[in-house]
Amino acid sequence: MADSNTDTLKETKLKFALQVVKERSRKLQRQLANTEEENSKLRQLNAQNNQIMLKKLNEDDKHDVIREQQQEIEELKKQKSQLLYHLLMVSSENQQLWKTLTKNNTAIDVSAMPSLNLKELSYPSKTDKNNSYLSEKNEKDCTLEEISLQLFDSIMIDKTDLKQLNSKILDLQKKVKENIDITCTADNNTYSLEQLTHHDNKLVHMKELLLDEQKKLKQALQNFSTISEKQNSCTTCKSTDDKLNDQTETDFDVKTKEIPDYSNDTCSVPTKEIPVTKDDKICPLCGYLFEHSVPFDIFHEHVIAHFTADG
Repeated sequence: MADSNTDTLKETKLKFALQVVKERSRKLQRQLANTEEENSKLRQLNAQNNQIMLKKLNEDDKHDVIREQQQEIEELKKQKSQLLYHLLMVSSENQQLWKTLTKNNTAIDVSAMPSLNLKELSYPSKTDKNNSYLSEKNEKDCTLEEISLQLFDSIMIDKTDLKQLNSKILDLQKKVKENIDITCTADNNTYSLEQLTHHDNKLVHMKELLLDEQKKLKQALQNFSTISEKQNSCTTCKSTDDKLNDQTETDFDVKTKEIPDYSNDTCSVPTKEIPVTKDDKICPLCGYLFEHSVPFDIFHEHVIAHFTADG
């Protein structure tokens, strides 16, 4: 029973494939016959129109018309060759199909099946010229039908592979053009992502330190402005100012004794700012300048007095 079922399935498959092949071949036969009829009619109309147009036109216009008609003829020939090539491919496919069917089931009578060679194609309603043309063409079809479909498929696959390879090459060329301006380092090493993140963290840390310094400087500036606005300074500042004033007055008296009197002479003395050396001490809160001769204890007491006064 199982063998009989498989045989029936094979027979139904073969019948279905045979029907498909018959319909396909009939369709192509009708299409080819219609195109041949249209071509013959167009040739007749073209010849009539050429005679009429050549009578009406001048010699200069005749050459243009002939050139246009020749171009139309070339286009029609191309379409015809494409159609014939398609027909040959279908016939070769049919032959391959028959070969596979006969290999699968040898019980079928192959001789009873209709032959699909182009020699035996019957074209309905065709003229004698078409019969002669097809007979000449079918002599060449025996050799053309032996072209393997595998060769055609391999050509198409190679074509697609070449297209893909060409697209990849174009993409690589674009990437190379984009990266042409990038210069390498001395050791031909590029920064990795970890190194870049490390540098980024360092920059963030430096930014935080600078912000802290900015806050401290702003606070010191505010303290300086508040102290300058006060008229009465602290006691330590007054005491240090008195000491410094006394010292400067004594120094000035000693120096003035040695300077001769030039009251009668007039001279212009350039006014210059007193240069501040690195040994001089400046209060960071009020900006008061302490000379190098002032001891550090007085400077220290002056700075601490600001904090005690604010407290």
